[in-house]
Amino acid sequence: MSSFTQIIQMARSSILSNLSNLDVVSNNLANINTTGYKSTRLNFQELLTENNKNGVQESSTQSHFTQGSVNFTGNPLDIMISGHGFFAVEKENGDIAYTRDGSFNLDSDSSIVDGSGNALVWDGEIPADANKVEINATGSVRVNIAGVWQDAGQIQLYEFNNPSGMRIIGDNLRLETVESGAPIEGLPMDAGFGYIIDESLESSNVDYGTELVRMITLQRSFDVSIKNLQQTDLMLGMAINMRR
Repeated sequence: MSSFTQIIQMARSSILSNLSNLDVVSNNLANINTTGYKSTRLNFQELLTENNKNGVQESSTQSHFTQGSVNFTGNPLDIMISGHGFFAVEKENGDIAYTRDGSFNLDSDSSIVDGSGNALVWDGEIPADANKVEINATGSVRVNIAGVWQDAGQIQLYEFNNPSGMRIIGDNLRLETVESGAPIEGLPMDAGFGYIIDESLESSNVDYGTELVRMITLQRSFDVSIKNLQQTDLMLGMAINMRR
């Protein structure tokens, strides 16, 4: 039979797990319009031994990498990945981060950068006198100089054995970890890497209805956990008074 301490601990664990889950669901809903965003879920581990039942604790955060829908923009530097794979960008501190967000533009140095100014990692460069840039399904970057189109380089894609193991760092970016494994480099249209759709962006894969139902369920579960804790506290107070 569970002691009052164990009952309180389980109620506390349930409250905290529901709060953490609500934070994740709220973040998913907040990013429903974020380009290339992947919905996340929390995984929990039971704190169960032969003599103790102490609820659950967070074990990991899991991203769901289902494909987002195509959003045609008409912007020649907007590109999306259909299939698996990530773009790589170099942050200001030199770290290489990975993203599904292909909303790129040219900075004042004619470098291809994301919305935060991180440079796209690719094999080539844009000549300063180029007046047009296009990217095709194979990741080939072509530029127009004085009315003549020519190749400027190649965009690579990167895959991971366990993409859910990557560390989310904000700005729609992820870093490799021991759990994710090292990045595997490939080209668009290589097996397992997908292909590029030009002048388009990948929509978030967050399903509003699913997340809303989950939020309502979690809120109800939270309310039940609070009531259980209050009831246990009341019973504990009555037991103490009876011993006086």
